Amino acid sequence: MPSRARPLLALVLALLAAPLAAAAQAPPLTVVPEIRAQLSPKRSTVIASEVPGKIAELPFRDGDRFEKGQLLVGLDCSLTRTRLAAANATREKLERVHETKAQLNRMQSVGRLDVDVAAADLAQAEAEASLMRQMVERCTINAPFSGRVAEVKAKRWQYAREGDPLLEILDDRDLEVEMIVPSRWLRGVKEGSTFTLALEETGKTYGGKVTRLSGRVDPVNQSIRLYGELEGKPPELMAGMSGRALFDGAAQGVPGQ
Repeated sequence: MPSRARPLLALVLALLAAPLAAAAQAPPLTVVPEIRAQLSPKRSTVIASEVPGKIAELPFRDGDRFEKGQLLVGLDCSLTRTRLAAANATREKLERVHETKAQLNRMQSVGRLDVDVAAADLAQAEAEASLMRQMVERCTINAPFSGRVAEVKAKRWQYAREGDPLLEILDDRDLEVEMIVPSRWLRGVKEGSTFTLALEETGKTYGGKVTRLSGRVDPVNQSIRLYGELEGKPPELMAGMSGRALFDGAAQGVPGQ
């Protein structure tokens, strides 16, 4: 090789080696795992009819707010109330019969068996009156907590059978983040681990932390369900909103997906 070409070749090799050396010395890129997540209410339930009857009151519509103790559903239980009145009258009559038999027994005018039979009849009447009283109480359904109507499953004046669903309600003021992550993330994600939730509906991001883990790992999908809560209570959040939960892989020790 001519002596004049050697310095040029050395310069080219040096230029080619510089990017490789820099890449070798650069820190590895941090993988930030992300997972689908949604907001779920901590308290929700389906209100069902406990006794058969015609729906007389259904004051709330889908999306309406209500407070704890407010009437959600009222059934027409006029017939049940009439039966309760009859049961109370029978109980009062048998109570007097029992008192009379007890007095006559003390005067040795009737035997002890008559008193025992009267007492048994009175106990049966009291049980029937108590049953009818409970049925009347179940004609009205009050809100077990403050919240919002998520779905109305019946209409006013409709006849509801026992067990028919009437309303779906939820507490939208106390939401939690629900997500399913690979079970291998348990090496890094624990209670208290932080994440960022990017919601599609609002276009905003919210900070949060893991509050609890499911009690079991799904062996088929090799996944586990996580639950978390967000910082503060942003008023724009609604149950069912979804987005991406991002965990800091470097901080949490979470391997890449």
